[in-house]
Amino acid sequence: MREDRPAFPWYCKDWLTSPDRFSMTCAERGAYRDLLDYAWDQRGLPADLEHLRRMLGVEQKEFERLWDALSRHFSERDGRLYNAKQERVRAELDAFRARMSQAGKHSAQQRVNRDPNKTSTEGSTKRQQRGQQNVNRDPNKTSTEGSTKGQPSSSSSSSSSSSSSKREAEIALTAEWARRTQAMYERES
Repeated sequence: MREDRPAFPWYCKDWLTSPDRFSMTCAERGAYRDLLDYAWDQRGLPADLEHLRRMLGVEQKEFERLWDALSRHFSERDGRLYNAKQERVRAELDAFRARMSQAGKHSAQQRVNRDPNKTSTEGSTKRQQRGQQNVNRDPNKTSTEGSTKGQPSSSSSSSSSSSSSKREAEIALTAEWARRTQAMYERES
């Protein structure tokens, strides 16, 4: 089964300071990273060692040497090989994604159920007032009273604000996920 997320978090500090990494040769580190990439993309690795050898593109003797060093990082379950830490990260990401999906559905349902005649936030009330000012503005006036000259129109301000809010929400969610994931790994250490 292919993963619908093409990327996975890679914790450089964990990797660079890992005693396991220090015990691996350069070839073993490269093979390990390739196997982790395949395992993420395919939700595990095939348990068939010949298949793994071909995936790595090495001769039998080299594969036996590599697998002797790397096999302890993978365990077999239901005919597939898994890396325990990677599967914990996957479970955390899946749970985070499910929570965000549920929150989005809840938010959408609230918008559907909201009375369209009521304003829900002060910001939207201010945007409505600015829009009304623009409608009432006399185009022949020379003073700046009632004019929005030098200020963005309400529609561009609204879309800019909306875009900014979405970006801030994405940053906050990413930071929260990173904080929780880091805490999970610190508990394991």
